[in-house]
Amino acid sequence: MKTYPISLRRADWRFLLPAPQSQQFEELVMLGAPAELVERMRATEFAAEVGDQLQGENTADAIAVLDGARSSIHAAVHCLKPDGVLYYETRGRGARQRLEQMLRAVGFETHAYLALPNFVQCKKYLPLDAPNVLEWYWQTLYMAGTLPQRALLSVLPRVTRAQPRLLEWLAPCVALVATRGESARRFCEWSSFDETSLQGARCESARRFTETSLQGARHTNTLLLTSGQDESSRVVLFPFAANDAEPRAVIKISTRADFDALTMREQQTLADLRARLDERLRDTLPQPLGAVCVNGHAAGVESYARGRSLWASSGDWQRTSQRAVDDLTLATNWLCAFQQQVGTRVEWNRAAIGRWVEQPLKNYCFLFGETERARDLFARARERAEELLGATMLQVVQHNDFGPWNFARAGDRLIVMDWESAACGLGVGDLFYFVTHWSFITRRLYGEHTELRGVYELFIERAPQDERVRAARQRMSAYLEKMELDPRFAPLLLVTFWVDRALDRFTRQGALGAQGVNENRFAQYVALLAKHGETLFAGAAFLQNDFQVHPFPVFSKLAPISLHAGTSVRPTR
Repeated sequence: MKTYPISLRRADWRFLLPAPQSQQFEELVMLGAPAELVERMRATEFAAEVGDQLQGENTADAIAVLDGARSSIHAAVHCLKPDGVLYYETRGRGARQRLEQMLRAVGFETHAYLALPNFVQCKKYLPLDAPNVLEWYWQTLYMAGTLPQRALLSVLPRVTRAQPRLLEWLAPCVALVATRGESARRFCEWSSFDETSLQGARCESARRFTETSLQGARHTNTLLLTSGQDESSRVVLFPFAANDAEPRAVIKISTRADFDALTMREQQTLADLRARLDERLRDTLPQPLGAVCVNGHAAGVESYARGRSLWASSGDWQRTSQRAVDDLTLATNWLCAFQQQVGTRVEWNRAAIGRWVEQPLKNYCFLFGETERARDLFARARERAEELLGATMLQVVQHNDFGPWNFARAGDRLIVMDWESAACGLGVGDLFYFVTHWSFITRRLYGEHTELRGVYELFIERAPQDERVRAARQRMSAYLEKMELDPRFAPLLLVTFWVDRALDRFTRQGALGAQGVNENRFAQYVALLAKHGETLFAGAAFLQNDFQVHPFPVFSKLAPISLHAGTSVRPTR
């Protein structure tokens, strides 16, 4: 099996460090880091030089001591320049306290972060010394998916207010950022981005933002989040001034230069969409505040979306599913209202078939191969496309990551975030994506087998018993009726939507050096639809709820997908 370089996700901690005025450190030393990670960091613009050995007194302006490093803290401090910054990973409350005492004794200011779930797969850096930030996190982003977690959530805010460092007993991985001199001043004033690098038409608004929103925001605390999936995912920073109950803004950072364009484009997309929407819907999108540079990477600044994540509220353990169904209803109602304002009705003609059906299917067969089942599924899709000639379809700005994690809910008001991948598409795609992932979250379907079961029950099974599946189907039917779309489009566009997602995933994996190319779950969804093609096109069962129940078939692990054209994709028997 081919091995791939270690992911730069292991170095997301670098965005916690206050960058020098030039936005590039002169020398970064990484102690305890795998050789592959050091090599990957050399390819970035984070530091002019990156090494894995201490050289001498006052030689490095940034040193990172990763978990398991053998070098002593005294040796690291000895080699750090007077205005340098130190990042240190430690385990255990006693070790962290001793380390902080030693660093403060030699003039450092220290800032402690919980690294969750651990240092290697870290997705969250939560500032331990900021009860206001921690309390905001528990209330808006923390999902209490089980009864014990729900009970824990009831006491976490009180623990946070009384003694936040007690949280170390629950999560022992703590990262320290130590600064002194000039680096301490930069950290406190939150000047880790270069205000002179603001780009685009929103330069003036971004400048006003930096002068007003963060004015006087000394001792700013920053919470860092990432999906942790791969290097195409961005790092998101939430800066809080002392005692603020919510972030002053949101800063989204591309972690690789080849994805900078998406971050820059999102700013323009938000501006364009807000200009097209009425006042009521305009406020359901974040306000773009400009593009900046953070540690040598493109970053977009936008207004904070107030409210609790639908990912958390729909996924919380609850006695009934009513709250989750309310989330579903709000989201699908928003989608209808949005698409009514930005959508255009177009004729379903041969040009449309070529663009939305033929080309994606051909690309899919070229990249993933064509099994007998897939050939049959695609033949049914083409036949249905021909039947619908002369009908009308809705062409819209498609979000392309329309999942519950990209919604914030405050009361009955929603804000929809993360428009970096928005593009022209067919409106029903965002609907399919949302109901699929909403059902995964509300039903606790995690992992390959359970997700495939969820897709089967949502789109294939007749007369499902689960009330959340029935609610999702009802919302899909209501959407088609509200948008005046022929329901015969539903199975056709379901197939082409997951084909498009599989192709997009393949492209992103290719940009990342083919990391995880055999883990394309969207291609597995297509294989599942192919297995039940006749049922899918026989009457769009997922838009109906009055059929006989069929037991869910047993799925074995699907075989890895070959990169070579003409190779079959088939389940392992």
